[in-house]
Amino acid sequence: MACIDMDDRGKSCCPTVLCIDDNWEVLKLEKLILEAAGYTVLLASDGADGINLAKRCSIDLVVLDHEMPRMTGTEVAEHLRSIQPSLPIIMVSGLGFREGSSRTVNCFIPKPKMVMSLVREVNLLLDNKRRGDVNSRAGSSKSGD
Repeated sequence: MACIDMDDRGKSCCPTVLCIDDNWEVLKLEKLILEAAGYTVLLASDGADGINLAKRCSIDLVVLDHEMPRMTGTEVAEHLRSIQPSLPIIMVSGLGFREGSSRTVNCFIPKPKMVMSLVREVNLLLDNKRRGDVNSRAGSSKSGD
């Protein structure tokens, strides 16, 4: 998979979001939502593939599932933080807020509310990143709204 298109100045044309989930239907939905909002979207079907893409490509934000085979979303987030400490990470889960994940992710979105919340949280975290506010948490970090 190619990483991203570059403009003539060598900067990405738009922010790149990496979505990691073992459910291809969820990945396709995330891609549809985020591309409609103007983001470049890369997809990975498990944590190892996502980590490899994050190492090879210029990633601005990650959206990842918690429940995946081999590596949980929390484990993936911890690994991504070791590579790029200021990388904004949103965790989605169908099982509710994952205690312990709050240290490794900026935001938590319950899957049933993902369609309504995803673009809002991505915009907020990338705005915080542009301002240099790398420790900011998005609005629904623990509230699950």
